[in-house]
Amino acid sequence: IVPAIGATCLALEAALALGEQAERSRVLAHRLELIVADLGPAETLEAHQAAAKAAIRLQRAQENHWTEGAERRRLIRGS
Repeated sequence: IVPAIGATCLALEAALALGEQAERSRVLAHRLELIVADLGPAETLEAHQAAAKAAIRLQRAQENHWTEGAERRRLIRGS
């Protein structure tokens, strides 16, 4: 019965993680749209580079969050 409970918990956590990921993706898309909206047609190269760096930081934060969750689930499954 313990393996069944463990499997159920993992499935529930995965389902919740997907819902959270969907919300984080919506927030990320909105923030990226704001970065693009701040750029005008006459912006300098430096402004475009700063916008690209900001977008990269947002994406890395997203990836780090997802990786941490995956590692946590792997540790639980390995126990």
